[in-house]
Amino acid sequence: MANESEKTSIPFQQMLILRDDKPKPPPKTEYSDTAVPDSESLSGAAGAWPLPENELKALDELKQLVRAALENHTLLSIPQSLKEEEEEAKEVAVVEKAEDLKSVKEAISETVTKVIDVDEDGTKTMEAIAETVVATISVSSSQDPNPTGLTSKTTAETKEESEPVSAPQEVSIWGMSLLKDERSDVILWKFLRARDFKVNDAFSMLKNTIQWRKEFKIDELVENEKESEFEFEELKQVVFMYGESKEGSPVCYNVLGEFKNKELYEKVLGDEEKRGKFLRWRVTDLRNSPGLLGLAKKQALELLQDNYPEFVAKHVFINVPWWYIAVNKVISAFMTQRTKSKFVYAVPSRSAETLFNYIAPEKVPVHYGGLSCENGEFNPEDAASQITIKPGTTETLDFSVNEPCHLTWEVRVVGWEVSYGAEFVPSAEKGYTVIIQKIRKLNADESIVRSSFKVGEPGKVVITIDNATSRRKQLLYRLNAKPAMVPFQVLQAFGVDVDAVCPGKKAGEACRTAIHQLSTHQTYTEIRGHNFTLNATFGEIDAKDYDGLVIPGGRAPEYLAMDESVVDLVRKFSESRKPIASICHGQLILAAADSLKARKVTAYPALRPVLMNAGAHWVEPESREVCVVDEHLITGVTYKGHPEFIRLFVKALGGVISGSDKKILFLCGDFMEDYEIMVPFQSLQVLGCHVDAVCPKKEPGDTCPTAVHDFEGDQTYSEKPGHDFPLTASFDGIDYSSYDALVIPGGRAPEYLALDENVISVVKGFMEADKPVASICHGQQILAAAGVLQGKKCTAYPAVKLNVVLSGATWLEPDPIHRCFTDGNLVTGAAWPGHPEFISQLMALLGIRVSF
Repeated sequence: MANESEKTSIPFQQMLILRDDKPKPPPKTEYSDTAVPDSESLSGAAGAWPLPENELKALDELKQLVRAALENHTLLSIPQSLKEEEEEAKEVAVVEKAEDLKSVKEAISETVTKVIDVDEDGTKTMEAIAETVVATISVSSSQDPNPTGLTSKTTAETKEESEPVSAPQEVSIWGMSLLKDERSDVILWKFLRARDFKVNDAFSMLKNTIQWRKEFKIDELVENEKESEFEFEELKQVVFMYGESKEGSPVCYNVLGEFKNKELYEKVLGDEEKRGKFLRWRVTDLRNSPGLLGLAKKQALELLQDNYPEFVAKHVFINVPWWYIAVNKVISAFMTQRTKSKFVYAVPSRSAETLFNYIAPEKVPVHYGGLSCENGEFNPEDAASQITIKPGTTETLDFSVNEPCHLTWEVRVVGWEVSYGAEFVPSAEKGYTVIIQKIRKLNADESIVRSSFKVGEPGKVVITIDNATSRRKQLLYRLNAKPAMVPFQVLQAFGVDVDAVCPGKKAGEACRTAIHQLSTHQTYTEIRGHNFTLNATFGEIDAKDYDGLVIPGGRAPEYLAMDESVVDLVRKFSESRKPIASICHGQLILAAADSLKARKVTAYPALRPVLMNAGAHWVEPESREVCVVDEHLITGVTYKGHPEFIRLFVKALGGVISGSDKKILFLCGDFMEDYEIMVPFQSLQVLGCHVDAVCPKKEPGDTCPTAVHDFEGDQTYSEKPGHDFPLTASFDGIDYSSYDALVIPGGRAPEYLALDENVISVVKGFMEADKPVASICHGQQILAAAGVLQGKKCTAYPAVKLNVVLSGATWLEPDPIHRCFTDGNLVTGAAWPGHPEFISQLMALLGIRVSF
């Protein structure tokens, strides 16, 4: 059992829950010129079109104002520097044609001076100045049609040259041109809603926002992230985006108490210039995140609400002192009801409970009372349950288990001061109860209790929480049951629960595997592979409980096809039309179950006669990667086709893959571990990523021999020869900067690759660029040699611990051996049993998801 203790005395905090409820685009109106095919990307939001009549009327009026401003070139003022350049150009042109320009220039100068002088607050806009200057010239022209003394012909020519017919002004905001298509209606609607649908106020806000973005060069800041990378690095723990609300809006955390550090305060907010620079940096992040993380609270909120309408859904203040709430009650009297509804205040004792009203507990950071933290057994998608424990009562949680598995759970009581215990109670009458955790008192400063138990028989895990206090308590918990050994690691990494069974064997027993490879001989060669541990008992399963069936190849199908219980199981899947995926020699079992009649099928070529005799329509494989689909049946030729084979099976199960447009590089060497190259490589291919494998001093098409490392009861792992793995690219001629991530398999290869300066250079390049790097088993020997583990938290195969610790990293114990960890851009694992976590955590860094 592992306990985490976090400091719960947290200074005054605030959270912004940013709005993401964009309405669907409206139907075309008389002001919408074109229909946009991709406008439906704005759908699925809170508001729905058509709008209420009053809002639609306001939107039409605002669009008329915007259109008029665009036609008159008054929506966006010309910056002073550009205006001066234009005035100088006009001056030269007129001097060439007129001898007396003095009176006109004086009139203009005098008028500008008066306009500026009469403005009381000294903030006259450039638009107003420009409009007044134009008006002055017009009046002067009406009084004296020819002030310069030019002939009428020349005057007419000058007028034609100086007053060309110009096209409407083009103005964009947030990457979208106003009035260009229907999508800009959403932007205008947000400005209207921010000003309670007062058209003139919304137009003024829009105009000021556009001008502000121009003056502060916001779009240029968005393209240049260097300022935010080095100048405000120390603020990452003070201000950060984390998770999302229950409505799916991003959440921004502001740790105001951190500014007790005077040095930090002076550096960031010490004077007006620094505050302005900081706010510009945060607005840059707003576009990219999106989000505003203002610590100069008043300026930041004004900047956000004035220039990003309706971006804040809720502003939650937690750990608030009593005097702050009292002050805000007075201030709130001057706020509109709409503004007041966005602010929520919570005293320290109610902070976590208040947050849970808006953010799911599994997405609230640990130090704010939630369950979310890095390197945990669970991820933010694993939902937590909540129970209220009444004062002076005891709550018990029963987790029933019907088959062998590895059960893991997290428990947290907000504020604790309760007693906690856990035990396993077997179903068998004469079974012995196992005490997992003796009853003990948990203090208020404790965080999450994480426990696990390897279940070998049916029964239940019972958790007891005794609340002896006089206050009610919020109990949070979640659990996860995983097979003791993951049989199909790729599917497990994608979130699919998989059971492996064999007739005549029970859960926990092993099946020996074989490595088949084509050679110069007339058929494939065979050598012994890994020992594969079963996680379920054949006689205890029911086809009705599963969504699909996978039949591997090898020599096993030859005798399994003779087992009536196996044939009957396959027949049930076939008759229920559930997805069946069979590869290589596995189709022999399908033939025995009479499941191939009139079906298009492929397989290892030697099976063609028997499958045709079974009534199948044989599809000759053009390569070993070919797969064939016929309704619910998927067939493949050899393990070379695994990427397509598994992808088709995931699709048949209803899986959808997103975010897979990534390019991944594998750093290979002779006698890398067989599973540790094959499983991650083919997993990423299943997802649709472009994957390359390179090795120093080898070219595309060359192979690297692999090693099978297994745990067979000795003091260390055993080794047997594995597959020959083909490389896909040249180590020397590749552009490493074009890849999104680097993967380093384990085995014996890292021992000598760590001595190659070119390999070290590649690893440093990925780490310095902050791109995802995933390394497993002995791969961390290369990371240690590259000097990139300093200050990192990571794990590795236990025998590599010395390398990791001496390189300056914090060692994370891989207990159990399948544990993997993520620290920033680095994912590390201990051995191939951890592939599901290893691949899943890399997918998270890459933004790849498989949803069912």
